[in-house]
Amino acid sequence: MTDLETLGDKAKSYCLKEADSLSSLITMIKNAEMNISIPCLLYNYSGIADDLLELVSCGKVKIESKVIDFLTRETEAFQKSDYHGSNTIFFVSKRELPKIKTIIASATLNQTVYEKFIGEDLSIWNHQRNLRRGK
Repeated sequence: MTDLETLGDKAKSYCLKEADSLSSLITMIKNAEMNISIPCLLYNYSGIADDLLELVSCGKVKIESKVIDFLTRETEAFQKSDYHGSNTIFFVSKRELPKIKTIIASATLNQTVYEKFIGEDLSIWNHQRNLRRGK
């Protein structure tokens, strides 16, 4: 929450467009009850988030959280939480697979067979932290 408020102040001081809408979001979060999920408004903060990200990358603002993710992803809901102190915001956002052919397998595919039948190169990412379900 502190980082969000800091960004809100910087947005006002640098006269960024949509600073008022960010201020409204901050007020809504401050007034929200603890540990209650709140659906996000159908508003995209990515425009102001891009400007804020530029301020962060130039060193004009220092943040320690994922507040830019909160503003740029398609956040569906958030909640203030006292789990890590009253300064924490949890949020849920959509994550989708890339718009390419994607195969998820529990074992490594045979690259030669894939390329022969599909006709495209195969890229393999080995994810070590996968969980097995079922038999």
